[in-house]
Amino acid sequence: AGAAGVNFTDATSVVLTGAGNIALADIDMKAADHTFDASDATGDLTLGFTNTAQDQTIKTGSGKDAITMDDLDSDDVVDGGDGADTLTSGIEATLPTLLNVANVETVKLRIDDPAAALTTDVRLATGMTDLHIIGTANSDENITVNGLGAGTTVRLESLDETSGGDTHTLNYVSGVTSAAIVMDEFGDSDAQSHSLTIDSQITSATISTDDAEANISTLTGTGLTSLTLAVGATDG
Repeated sequence: AGAAGVNFTDATSVVLTGAGNIALADIDMKAADHTFDASDATGDLTLGFTNTAQDQTIKTGSGKDAITMDDLDSDDVVDGGDGADTLTSGIEATLPTLLNVANVETVKLRIDDPAAALTTDVRLATGMTDLHIIGTANSDENITVNGLGAGTTVRLESLDETSGGDTHTLNYVSGVTSAAIVMDEFGDSDAQSHSLTIDSQITSATISTDDAEANISTLTGTGLTSLTLAVGATDG
């Protein structure tokens, strides 16, 4: 079942229950802080929210759920419940800290209007195993991610597909010693230049790229004793 252009503009609270799979696109909530509570739903939910300027609380249940929203910030609360869930959000100028994101296994942050340098700390996001940071093709994105947990794969995607260079720094919570990094869909320009710095406590890292021309001009990992480079081996 599915619907598009779902209008809840008079509601600050919506509750969704049931066992069926459902897709709701362009959900328009009231222009005030609001809650969409589907925590008791057991089917697979695909939810797309349009009115995201206010603080939002979004909860899903035990299915394989996909949530799409614009401009996630650190005041928004997203709880994916059980199941393998995905949260996708456009980001205008700053990366959110994911302070109130829980039980969402895959988080995709699409940088729509990048600042010169973007920094976030994701240590309080619980349950996250895949973090995608997706850039734009025509500008440099210099990204620092702090507080990465054990078992989290970082995917840097579509960053600077034309020319110029990006600088990326990945730091992990204390005690993490291995890292999995994917540099994907970087295009085919020899002019690209990507500088990657990996936390000095990381001793083992695997870096996967989608093609040989995703150029890592400088790789810094002072603690590395084992490094695996896999070209053409991305899977996400």
